[in-house]
Amino acid sequence: MSMLAVWVKIPLKPGTRDTAIAALNEALGHAMEEDGTLQYIALADPNDPDVVYMWELYTGQEALAAHGGSDWFKSFSKGMAEYVGGKVEFSFLSPLLGKGL
Repeated sequence: MSMLAVWVKIPLKPGTRDTAIAALNEALGHAMEEDGTLQYIALADPNDPDVVYMWELYTGQEALAAHGGSDWFKSFSKGMAEYVGGKVEFSFLSPLLGKGL
């Protein structure tokens, strides 16, 4: 089984970072219950308060599909849309090596 990582850049509407982080914190609670979700980390850009990044690590494609297809994620995505201020950028990556892999 090959792990799969996702790097997501989320541009936010000005002034919405705190509420977006609160929504991401709720999503984290759900992600922690998913067996195939190994890491689900929100990161702030210290130079741009209107951008949040997500680092996600899954056991494989099936785990990512289960995550993205879950009812909670569909609801979360719709709710998160009110904070998004531009095109969300996704990078799908194959981990090669590193501590914790």
